[in-house]
Amino acid sequence: MVKNITRSIRISPDDKELLDLLAEHRGLSFSKTVNLAIEYFIAHEYDLIRMLKLKKLEEGED
Repeated sequence: MVKNITRSIRISPDDKELLDLLAEHRGLSFSKTVNLAIEYFIAHEYDLIRMLKLKKLEEGED
C-alpha cells in the first residue's frame, strides 16, 4: 500500500540543480523526481539491510 505523506524537505542548491536536470531528462515534474529518488534510496538501503541480516545469520551458523 502506498501512502502519500506530505513533508517539507530541504535540498541543497547543488542537489536541486541535479534533480532539475534529472527531471528534465526524464520528462517528469520536480516533485515526482524527488519521490523517485527517495524510493530508489529506500530500495537500496532495503537490499543492504537484507544482506546484513543474511550475513548475521550465516555468522551465527558457524
